[in-house]
Amino acid sequence: MKRILLVNMLFFMLSANAQIAFRDAKTVRERCVTVTHPNFAFKNDNASVDILAGLLKNYLPLAHRNNPALTTGQVLGAFTANPFFGAEISPLIAGGAGGNAVNMITSSVNKIGGLNVTTVADGIARFLVERTKAELDVYFFERFKEFLENTTYGNDLKVLFPNTHSVMLVVGSEIYNYQMYLQSLREAFAHDLSALLVNTNRWINQNPPGSVVTIIQGSALYPYLQLALQLAVDIQNGKHPGDILNDFAGRAYNNAVWGEFGPIVKVANLVSQSLRSDDPNRYWISEQDFGEFNDITFARLYFGLLYEKARELNVSINGTPLTNILASVAAHLNGGVQFVGELKPLLVQGDKIISEIRGQSERGIAENYVLLGSTILDVSEVTNRLLLTTAGATLFPAAVVDNAQFFFTHTANLLADVRTRSYSAGVIELSLILQKISVDPNLVNGVIKYGTFMAGVAVAKTSEEVKQAIEVVALPPGSYRVKRESRANISLNAYMGFYGGNEHMPQSENKDSFSAGLFAPVGFAFSRGAMKNNEKKGGKSISIFASVIDVGTLAAFRFKDDNTTVSSEIQLEDIVAPGLFFVYGLGKSPISIGAGVQMGPALRDVNPNGVADIHKDYYVRAGGFIAVDIPVFNLYNRKDKKTK
Repeated sequence: MKRILLVNMLFFMLSANAQIAFRDAKTVRERCVTVTHPNFAFKNDNASVDILAGLLKNYLPLAHRNNPALTTGQVLGAFTANPFFGAEISPLIAGGAGGNAVNMITSSVNKIGGLNVTTVADGIARFLVERTKAELDVYFFERFKEFLENTTYGNDLKVLFPNTHSVMLVVGSEIYNYQMYLQSLREAFAHDLSALLVNTNRWINQNPPGSVVTIIQGSALYPYLQLALQLAVDIQNGKHPGDILNDFAGRAYNNAVWGEFGPIVKVANLVSQSLRSDDPNRYWISEQDFGEFNDITFARLYFGLLYEKARELNVSINGTPLTNILASVAAHLNGGVQFVGELKPLLVQGDKIISEIRGQSERGIAENYVLLGSTILDVSEVTNRLLLTTAGATLFPAAVVDNAQFFFTHTANLLADVRTRSYSAGVIELSLILQKISVDPNLVNGVIKYGTFMAGVAVAKTSEEVKQAIEVVALPPGSYRVKRESRANISLNAYMGFYGGNEHMPQSENKDSFSAGLFAPVGFAFSRGAMKNNEKKGGKSISIFASVIDVGTLAAFRFKDDNTTVSSEIQLEDIVAPGLFFVYGLGKSPISIGAGVQMGPALRDVNPNGVADIHKDYYVRAGGFIAVDIPVFNLYNRKDKKTK
């Protein structure tokens, strides 16, 4: 009776802390073992036996762990089949006691599963250049808004870029006046990009999921993406990777959905928790502590206790029970010791990285995040190569190893980019992750295009930098839409683009030649919207355009130089260029294509010093063009059909 009381008292004292195999093995090695190399024996004095039984009782199945009626012999009897130290237990059991307890205990293990004619002409050219850029900017913002409101993945973008989505919703139909909202947009961009990692993690875990997330969650790669993102988020919040792994291991996993992911996490956590340190300044045992494994007796004790925890965990990897894997280590103990030896620098480095992150610069922190992600992958690789393969089991198939490494690497890079405000790089990292998991290519391309734009605006320090960020990505709005959405329209109109075709110059030796260049005619357009099925938005248009002047040469000069003054005197006759064109306006775009005949302007070139090259010989050109449609103002407009 006294022995039972003593064992139970020792059990409650020893179980006040979680069962950590390393710590318990060290206690047993120091207090309960005598060694005669290469063998060892457990001390058989009552005090040593009671300490041993008190520790081993923590490794019994939960149903029997708190049973106060178990005797020392019954506790010890439950470990006689342990492949590492079972044979050394047997002599401690007096008179075969505990046999029934072995059957009772082993039978109930549970699963855990921008007034002169020169000035006027130059002014017109400047206007057309700026207006062209403005039209393209507005077009870009319209496409951006359409992207955010896409019926297929608009709700997904609302989660990824919530602040941007909200501001664009407020802008609404006034998107043509986007400059008024630019500061608000800039702030929204910065906020969303700084939270890109967290928002991505929230997005892929939506419940109920949207159509895109449904596909992601159904992918075999989803578990690894989820773990990598959650790991990065928790590390950013200061949580230790060991605790993160422990949280994941405590979840229930449906094998039909998660495959081997659940067991993989549980096994990795089993090893991690077995090497916990009792030093509050570190998570895993120290480099010095790892030296204990040089003692073969200690190694047997450690793996023996790990084996008992594996029995309680009751998991299999690719059909091989973990207990079988560990049992095979008993016959190849050097392999087990080698496994722990290769884990040592990785776990020691992991603790060191976590410690170094505190108080470092953002760049230093970011670099350590990437290094930490690499350390975690290395732990998995060592476990796969040295422990599980000992028994012919494979923790990660080669393809899965590559996929897991991909997600850990790019989520760590994403975290580092967000922390250092390298948002463009962060957007690229996100797009690579989305591509890997086979997300809709249109969504991925949109994230790259508009995400990069958001990044440029978010980090811009001056208004000029914001303007440059827009110009980098703005593509083919403003007033061009009126003719597209009208039954009849007459306007003072301009086009800015490129032409190509035949040039006929009678006074030249070579009368006909191919000519191409910048095209910027101003004249009158007579247009009709080419709408179908009563559509009111985004229609096409057909126009007869009569050009009066052409300032293409000056426009070309202004595109390259917005500051140098044109020193030559330009007369009106130098830019007169009457012509007639048929023009087709493309739908949902300020871009138009056309063909026609025009008398070319005498102004042929302006050199870098602002000196004009004027040829008085007339010439005619015939050909086609592609240009931005720039209505200056409407002279007449009718939207609906005439009624009788």
